Amino acid sequence: MTMSRTSEPFDEHALRVLFENVEPPAEVGAGWRDRAKGAAPAKGRRAARIFRRGDWFRRLSRPWLRVLAAGVAATATAGVVGVVAANRPDAPEPDPDKIETIINLPPSPSLSAVPPTSASAPGAPSGTQPVPGGPGTVPGSAGGLQSASPAGPAAPAPARGPLAEWPDAGNTGIPSGTRLSSHAGDLHVTQAGELVTDMRVSGVIYVDAPDVTLRRVQANRTIQQRAPRLRVEDSEITGGQIGILQQASGLTVQRSHIHDVSYAVVATTDVTIVDNYLPGNGSRVVTNGNTARLTVRHNNFGAALEVTDQDGPVTDVTIENNQLTFLWAPSGGGSHDIRVTGNQFRRTRPDDPAVSGWNPGQAGNVWTGNVWFGTSDPANP
Repeated sequence: MTMSRTSEPFDEHALRVLFENVEPPAEVGAGWRDRAKGAAPAKGRRAARIFRRGDWFRRLSRPWLRVLAAGVAATATAGVVGVVAANRPDAPEPDPDKIETIINLPPSPSLSAVPPTSASAPGAPSGTQPVPGGPGTVPGSAGGLQSASPAGPAAPAPARGPLAEWPDAGNTGIPSGTRLSSHAGDLHVTQAGELVTDMRVSGVIYVDAPDVTLRRVQANRTIQQRAPRLRVEDSEITGGQIGILQQASGLTVQRSHIHDVSYAVVATTDVTIVDNYLPGNGSRVVTNGNTARLTVRHNNFGAALEVTDQDGPVTDVTIENNQLTFLWAPSGGGSHDIRVTGNQFRRTRPDDPAVSGWNPGQAGNVWTGNVWFGTSDPANP
């Protein structure tokens, strides 16, 4: 410790009040005031002589004793803070709906972005939150976020086009070599028309604004759509019960890899699902009714497609040119215009059916050109 002299007048009264009234924690021990005064407790006349009013306080005017007194005060204060902290109740878990989005945060010199990393195997650990405008991110179209190379900003890579071959792990999801920034925890997107691109998110993605696009995003939890017209392109979704939960009309999912979930997409209305790879027994598209304008085309499913109407009619559905294991079809009287054409059904057992609940008598229902996988044998209802 370096001490320096000062020309400011010494306030003996203030020091005495501090010295006599401070209450240190128990660890300081008894007799600390006597030890600070420079002598053990004394008796009789000698004590009176040593501790005459003003005598030892004049000693405290020496710089080193002032530092000692300040140290005692600091120790006492630290003890009190420690006791308060130790007895403070645990903070409640944060409400995910109140977590601030990174999309609208201004740049802050106190935070730094995680350097972008190349896309890696599914489930790679997430880092910490990048800062818009900071190193590793540059504005995307509509003010979005995307990764940049260490050498400087780069133009956003365009979305890929339709797939000519069957979707698989190599041609869907995040293209190999894509550099991803990382966001730890939940992400709330609150700006209309936002493009969120080249990012790894460890928590839930809440889409609370219309016309948002998620492109080349690795989501390790659910994407929850709570505003109209969401697009999910060239992305990977893994983990959790549901990959994409649609709670507002208008959803498009293209060239994405959704795996290790119970339900890949829980859909409602105005939905287009094209060129996606959804492997595994639990990866499927599900709707429970009150559904209209659903298109499911050229996807590679590892499991069944569930288009049921237990909660209300299902209308205007196209299920075309997919690989899948089974179709749960709507069977209620109010469901109609269900078109199932050109699909390949995989059997796990020789007697497995292709569909359950099919109602050929409903207006606009069509079943044609569906075969068993690897053969030209018709897969009939």
